[in-house]
Amino acid sequence: MPVTFDQERYNVSSPFSTSIHGLSDGHGIRIVAIPKRDATKFAQGTVVMNCEIGGAWQQEEYIDPIPFTAGKLFTLDLVSINGSVEIVIDGEQRGRFRMREDLRNVDRFEVDGDVDIHSVHYGV
Repeated sequence: MPVTFDQERYNVSSPFSTSIHGLSDGHGIRIVAIPKRDATKFAQGTVVMNCEIGGAWQQEEYIDPIPFTAGKLFTLDLVSINGSVEIVIDGEQRGRFRMREDLRNVDRFEVDGDVDIHSVHYGV
């Protein structure tokens, strides 16, 4: 299923946060970024996925091993499919995050951490 984007932002700083008005099948978020060479989170060796519901963070889920290389550009696609978010990194499906809330209720996304953000693309 092709992903569609309505909004594109380039050369934004981290952290980056924006409001969205829900996700529906076939829509998603694309992040193109470069992990900083001195990124402290790389010591953890994993990607942490989570969501916040009613002001409380939920149980974390992980992608192991970490699929990024410090200093190397990557493309991360988060694609809404059947109540889940497919995680695609550099064109390779790496996992699925089952949403704990209706995707139509997703109201914002944020990119934070030791990355230089080239661009973010999103649309609903």
